[in-house]
Amino acid sequence: MSERNFKEEFDDIIKNVIAPIFKEKGFKKYGLNFHRESGEIIQVFNIQRNRYNTPTYMSFVFNVGIEDKGLFKKKNDREISKKPKEYECGIRSRFSNVKNNEEQWYLLNKKVNLDDLKKKINKEIRNNVIPFLDKNIDPKNWISLVNSRKYYVNCIFSKFLIILKYGDKRKAHKILRDYYQEKIKKKQPYGYLDDIKKYAQEFN
Repeated sequence: MSERNFKEEFDDIIKNVIAPIFKEKGFKKYGLNFHRESGEIIQVFNIQRNRYNTPTYMSFVFNVGIEDKGLFKKKNDREISKKPKEYECGIRSRFSNVKNNEEQWYLLNKKVNLDDLKKKINKEIRNNVIPFLDKNIDPKNWISLVNSRKYYVNCIFSKFLIILKYGDKRKAHKILRDYYQEKIKKKQPYGYLDDIKKYAQEFN
């Protein structure tokens, strides 16, 4: 029996299982990332390989990111890249966390049947990942995300700006006030306070 090449199997999964699904939905592929834009909204689906993969063992996980281009510019004083990384997005998460708050890594080793793994990944993306991204192409649905779990937003200012633009302005102001009081109480470095004051002044 010939030795299995897990790097080739990984590439095969992307080419013949994952990429066709995202192409159907209007995503463009760049390396291990897929991007889709709708007006000011950009979405990212990322396949992250384990840094400790070996010739006899490979694992990988799925990440999702969603960003409003205008809000990105307010936070970073620059336009968002045409090919943003998932970790640059205001809303981001391991996709498995979206479902059940547990990390789910996919494995490739001698004990794993490749065809079964392909079927599992195909089902996961079609039944769960795509519906999540389709629903959240509408930023009005982001409010429930940013209010549900802290790890959905990459920083407090992302949460503030999302709620300010798409939710309740009074709640957004309260987020900033509470964060300011927290930093004062913990005697955090003044860089945090400078950022808070900048947002407070800009948005009155």
